Amino acid sequence: NEAKVHYKVTSVEKLQSDLGEGPHWDEKQGVLWHTDINEFKVCRLNVTSGDTECHKLDDIATLVHPYPNGEDLLVTQRNKMVKLNWTTKKYTVIGEVAPELKGKERFNDGKADKTGRLWMGTILDSDKGVVPGKGNLYKWEDGKFTKVADNFYLTNGMTWPKDQKKMFVNDSQGRKIYVFDFDLEKGTLSNKKVLVDCNNSTDWTVNDHPDGLTIDITDHLWAASDYAGRVVKIDPNTGDVVDTCSIPCPLTTTPVFGGANMDEMFVTTAYKNGGPDQRTAHPTCGQTHRITS
Repeated sequence: NEAKVHYKVTSVEKLQSDLGEGPHWDEKQGVLWHTDINEFKVCRLNVTSGDTECHKLDDIATLVHPYPNGEDLLVTQRNKMVKLNWTTKKYTVIGEVAPELKGKERFNDGKADKTGRLWMGTILDSDKGVVPGKGNLYKWEDGKFTKVADNFYLTNGMTWPKDQKKMFVNDSQGRKIYVFDFDLEKGTLSNKKVLVDCNNSTDWTVNDHPDGLTIDITDHLWAASDYAGRVVKIDPNTGDVVDTCSIPCPLTTTPVFGGANMDEMFVTTAYKNGGPDQRTAHPTCGQTHRITS
């Protein structure tokens, strides 16, 4: 059994996002990019001052990833990939998936591997909500999308260990964490297996839905648990929960490591139209939180 750590959790943001998501630590600029999906915003957070600068697009924005030049950003917007210039705020569509579905299949979470390839998952929306088993996984490489896996309920966070020989992918509504064999050079996935099934594990409550995902220097997974207000540390081989850190907001969305020494964890949260009672009970909901030990 691993020793439990005492964590310090503080809000580092003044802005309250309706659905804060997709955090990316920008090492060059020392800032945290994130989105507010429901408000169509791409945001740049100074974690020292707590100030956030946002730009509102014309549709939902889920993933943000900076280009090496520091000026341009890749943003997934519903079923499109757009290139956004942060200075001019002009953006152009550079890719699209499933145009025949007119945006019913839309992007959710995603991340870049070591080579810079972007991987992102989709969900299929309908009048009755998300359609089970119709979520897909795509990669964005050389200016085009390729579907690499299917049969997800609600694809979400993803990450890789140091050796990049595995890829872990969360399925929030399916309440599972999958692991694939991963070929970094070829950019291919194989051998999909269930690492964690929250439906059949005493480590997880009925409220737990694995949302965003990251990994630490010891290759332990950290999953934000939406609706349960916590981030959990997971053994990447057994799938067992080995530690947990409570966040003062039930709607915990995505963790990412950052800071000057990459040893601080930042976690986005959601407010999701919470009423005055929620604002009183959870005043930092919708803000980004920092976890240190």
